[in-house]
Amino acid sequence: MKNFETERLIIRKISIDDLDQIYENWATDEITNEYLTFKPHKNKEETKKMIDYWLKKYEKGGYEWCIELKENHNVIGIISGDISYKYKCIEIGYSISSKYFNNGYMSEALKVIINYLLYECNFNVVEAIIPSNNIASIKTALKCGMKEEAVLKRRYKNKVTGEVNDLLVYSIFK
Repeated sequence: MKNFETERLIIRKISIDDLDQIYENWATDEITNEYLTFKPHKNKEETKKMIDYWLKKYEKGGYEWCIELKENHNVIGIISGDISYKYKCIEIGYSISSKYFNNGYMSEALKVIINYLLYECNFNVVEAIIPSNNIASIKTALKCGMKEEAVLKRRYKNKVTGEVNDLLVYSIFK
């Protein structure tokens, strides 16, 4: 797994030293976590367990990056990847603190990661599975060259609203 720098960002492996910033800037943010698989963290111990899980993923060749602002070294988000070895495909997930929405940070980071996964790691497909009502995430996928490939009907229940939506599969191919 590689680290990257863009004009405004450092995209790097997560460390236990990131605990405070991940907790404060991302893991406790209700808006950020609305579409994630877990609820906002109530304490740093929950965030520490998640970081420990990510660190164990590295040992198995997993992919987890934190997104850090160059200007002040604030950790503002994450990008993760889960591999399907059978199909040489990787599913990516991405999330950024709501304090940093609408600045283009996520698409800046994601373009670098997609390129790395396709051309250096040799995955055939990079995909993201996005709830149909997560418009910001859909826009990010489109900005990064991904296209809607499939609709999984009524597969997502929003943990905040209880609303049931479709899941959309966005993909980009080598």
